[in-house]
Amino acid sequence: MKSESEIVRVNDDVVIEIDERGTLNVPPYLEERVEAIWRLEKSARGDKLFNGIIFNAVDISSERIVGHWMPYRYALAGYCEPSLGRELGTFPLAVNGITRCQGKLLVALRSPDVVSYPNTWELAPSGGLDPGAVIDGRLDGRRGLLNELAEEVGIKSSEVLCTTAVAAVKDWSGHALELCYIIDVREVVMQHFEPPLDEYQDFLWIRPDEWEDFVAQQPVVPMSRLLRTLVD
Repeated sequence: MKSESEIVRVNDDVVIEIDERGTLNVPPYLEERVEAIWRLEKSARGDKLFNGIIFNAVDISSERIVGHWMPYRYALAGYCEPSLGRELGTFPLAVNGITRCQGKLLVALRSPDVVSYPNTWELAPSGGLDPGAVIDGRLDGRRGLLNELAEEVGIKSSEVLCTTAVAAVKDWSGHALELCYIIDVREVVMQHFEPPLDEYQDFLWIRPDEWEDFVAQQPVVPMSRLLRTLVD
């Protein structure tokens, strides 16, 4: 039986290449299933659900990740029905940060309106990669990460000391790929931390030695549980 996740350790300078000719070849009977899921989720979430363009990974190694753009609704179908994701060949690429400040880790409570894991804690920030993170024809994971850090958490790039790529993790249960970074931020962040309450509804800074108790008492996204094991 296949494990629910697969970890690929990546170089800090891992490259994300865009195959401009890459595409999903979706037969009509699968397109109908995708459309049915989209309509159902759209009726439940309204304007909060947007069919944007995100990156779909097709080849992964420690040095590079290769893939192409696809409409978000295909990724959504894979989230909702992983077996459908396997048939479609979707592995949407997202970035996930383990944000550290003054020896503490940042965790955030996901909105009740998100498709996957509503009202669940996770290491923040986390989000998909879109064309806004493209630099010189290549998708820049760090650019996407810092965009998410500013938009979701309210921490500016000028407050970041360094970012370090750690691993790419395939989530077979949700048919997604997370590119994980450690984010070390300036100590002053803790003194004026006033994050937006949009993507997340609450935030906490916890010590690493509090993690196990926190996970035992609160719902935590499985990917965050796994990512926590990758760093000291």
